[in-house]
This record gives sequence, structure tokens and C-alpha cells, in this order.
Amino acid sequence: MLFNASGTNPSTAGFEANISCKTTPPIADFTASNPFLNPAWALPGAVNSGHFYIRNFSTVSVPATKAGYYLSIDTILDAQDVLLSNVNANVPAMGPYGGARFNYSFTVPSRTAVGNYFVIFKADQNNTVAESSETNNTTYGAFYVAPAIADFTSEGYTAPCGVIDYDDGRQEADENDNVFGTPLKISNTAAVYNAQNSKLAIYPNPSGGTVSMDLGNLSGEMIELTVCDAFGEIVSKKILQDNSALKNLSFASLSSGFYTVELKQGDRQYLEKVIIAK
Repeated sequence: MLFNASGTNPSTAGFEANISCKTTPPIADFTASNPFLNPAWALPGAVNSGHFYIRNFSTVSVPATKAGYYLSIDTILDAQDVLLSNVNANVPAMGPYGGARFNYSFTVPSRTAVGNYFVIFKADQNNTVAESSETNNTTYGAFYVAPAIADFTSEGYTAPCGVIDYDDGRQEADENDNVFGTPLKISNTAAVYNAQNSKLAIYPNPSGGTVSMDLGNLSGEMIELTVCDAFGEIVSKKILQDNSALKNLSFASLSSGFYTVELKQGDRQYLEKVIIAK
């Protein structure tokens, strides 16, 4: 762009100004957001899945890229973080302000220590596209790696927190050894209910130490509450006698881990899983 200034005014006579202006071409800008981990915990060696979103927040089209998922002890992606199962998501080319939801699946490394982590999702994993900002390519979700859990067998074993797992109500290390020899007959199976069907709700889950229980249609009668750890050992037991539907339950004295909350009312039994992540 060229400007020429001249005229008969003595103050401007013989003066010529050349002004050059450069325009910067638009640059791409990937963003990653809204991760959903389903569930937000897993055992070492287990598979986890969910989704997150990638958007091209710019006026230019971008080529196909890759996205990566990392296990981290904090929310900052660095060289210490683990690329989960070496799995990358292929992200197709996007037009201006284009975007999409991407499903993912990864395996938690089998030697991962029990504890609190973050799963970090990174758009343009290999930095193949020049961007106006490289600081918004990541998003993350809190994730808990749980300890190994109980493995029920029917060889003369009585589960201290509920019945033997005939209905796959609890995750186990081995689901193939629940029956020994002659198939075990378990009575009163109709009395074990899924917590969702009873409108029972326990939240937040995972929890930092205290949970609220909405008993739904269980309120109004005496309820026996039992809490078991990941190995099926009873860690807490009490009777709920008042009629209120909302209860608070403290896990402050318990360490981080996987627990089962059992509620008994008359001949009915309800089981719900809770994760404590301190």
C-alpha cells in the first residue's frame, strides 16, 4: 500500500511519503475441550473410554492431524507424562471454525500405581500445524487408578458385604471362578436390587471424603448401611433410623480406594460402588 503526499502548500511542497503495510495471513488455532471419561476411574491394565472435542478456532482450513491422550500427575503436559497405550486419534481436515467430537479408548498401563491422576488430551499432538496459540491445545479430566478389587469364588466363601456376585453387580479380577463344582444355588436373588432402580443416588462419585445419599423411595423405614472396601471387608456399619431421604456419609477416616455401599431394608438389598480419591 503506497501513499503519496504532495501539494502547493509550502509546508508540504516537495514532500513525498511512502508507507508500506503488511497484512499477516490468518493462522489456524486448535482447541481441545469438554473431556468425558467413562468412568473416571479404572484398575491398572483396564480399558477406559469416552470422548472429547477438537475445534479449529480460526478462519482458515487445516489439514488432518493426530490427537494424543496422556496420563499425568498434574494438569500440565510434559515429557514425564505417559502416552496411553501409544494410541493416537486420527483427526480429519477441518474447515474454518470446524470441529467434532472424538471418541477415545485407552488401556491404563498395568504397572500404574494406585492414586489420583489426570488424563490430558492434546489436539495436533505432533505440532504439525502452525497456530496462533499453542497454549490451548490441551484439556484434561481427573482420573483415579483404583486398587485391585475382590475376586469372589463359590468355594465355601461368604461375601461379607452382600451376596456372592451372581449378577455381576461388582467388578472382579476374574469373572470366571464364581462357580465351583456343582453350580451354587443362591436363594432370594430377587431381593437384590440395582441402586438405579430404587432411585438411590450417591454423589459426588468419585468423592474426596464425604458423600451425600439420596435414598429416593427407600426413606421412611429403618435401613441398615454397610460399607466394604475393595477386598470385601466391612469398614463401617450403622443403622439409619430417621425418615429423611437425604443423608451425608463421611469417608474421612478411610484411605483412597474403591468401596461398596450396601443398604438393606427388610428383605431388600441395594449395592452401589463409590470411589474415594483424596
